[in-house]
Amino acid sequence: MTTHRLSALLLTLLPAFFCPLALCEEPLAPDSISVAPVDDIRAEIVSLPPLPAVKQNIAPKPEPLKTDALTRPSTVQNVTASLPSALQPSEPGYATVLSGTLYDGLFELGPQQSPILIRGNLIVAEDATVLIKPGAVIHLKADPKAEKPARADVPDPAQSAVIWVWGRLHVEGVTGNPVEVSNLEKIPASLLMYGASTSRMEGVRLKNVSVTQSAGVSQWTNCELLNSPHYALAAGAALFTHCTFKNFGGVFATYNLAPWSLLMRKNVFEACREGVVLGSDPGESRLVVEFNHFLNTRGAHIRLMPTSRTAPDASKAARATTPDLDVFIGENWYGTPIAEEAERRLVDRRIDPTVSLRLNTRPPSEHPFINVGTAVSPAVLAATQKEQLPLVQKILQAHAASAPGASKAKPDAASMSRSVKKAK
Repeated sequence: MTTHRLSALLLTLLPAFFCPLALCEEPLAPDSISVAPVDDIRAEIVSLPPLPAVKQNIAPKPEPLKTDALTRPSTVQNVTASLPSALQPSEPGYATVLSGTLYDGLFELGPQQSPILIRGNLIVAEDATVLIKPGAVIHLKADPKAEKPARADVPDPAQSAVIWVWGRLHVEGVTGNPVEVSNLEKIPASLLMYGASTSRMEGVRLKNVSVTQSAGVSQWTNCELLNSPHYALAAGAALFTHCTFKNFGGVFATYNLAPWSLLMRKNVFEACREGVVLGSDPGESRLVVEFNHFLNTRGAHIRLMPTSRTAPDASKAARATTPDLDVFIGENWYGTPIAEEAERRLVDRRIDPTVSLRLNTRPPSEHPFINVGTAVSPAVLAATQKEQLPLVQKILQAHAASAPGASKAKPDAASMSRSVKKAK
């Protein structure tokens, strides 16, 4: 396991074309920064699981256990200790098995409870918080006995695990001691961030898990999303810093069902099907994509999709009279300093005539950035978080103001500055 000091030393010695170490992996080979041949410019928007107006799949809250309330711990050492006996399944080889619904309070999972199995449906109710400590190991499996969903577009827990987060999810992994979340099924598991609260994911390695967000604020820092189908941002604010996406389907903000905001800074996309896919422009104050690496993308590094303003079957004359709407993108490294080569994988109205938007990008970086992606030292993470804190606060303020009837709302930036204060 690479130590923080060794990682920091190596980063100062690596040539400019190397990317930083992953959470526990070797550096990228020099040939990994080559530009792959251009594929079909078309891309399909990934389908969304249902986004209900009410909290579905949450069973009625069970009657309180007949125990002395004074003896109930505020931080649960073993999460099954607070569950009704009906929600305490056993599985050989696992210290903790979770399935069903978590209500009320804080549920802490860490190395002492590992390995942890999440089987079938796990629902984090609105009044619950799940805190995952460094070194936790979590496996996701289907529950063959789970009831089949009535609708075809609802994830089936009998085929792969489904985690519904209506409350809060906080992950506290670190470089060298991440939180491992692995789906053991061939069919991707689902993480559904449906709550209106703020969740923080730090130092988590997520394998073969699709993520859908439809509300709230989700902060992803120093995380790896590996062999996963997509991150679907239907609504809410998603903030990615120092993350690595590898063999990943893409980040899709193409649904426009409600206001959304996106921050992507100092991330690495490697061998992904798509990079960042946008269906509209929330404005410069709510869309920041800069200082990222896009390497060996099979589709587009950044793609604008057709919107309702210009239908895909609209005539050329109609499209020609539709004024361009610029989407501003910052400086990124696209695997080449040659603008013409980089632009082959920046898809907008000029490449796809069905799109009514145009990318307004800064010229590509002349060389790769240093200290991007995962596995940077704690000092680098703290410096990045401190440097971008005003930017994050600006995004959250603009996002809160975009919500219907919430023009006077002010975001709580305390959670954003917590990690900076801790580092100090």
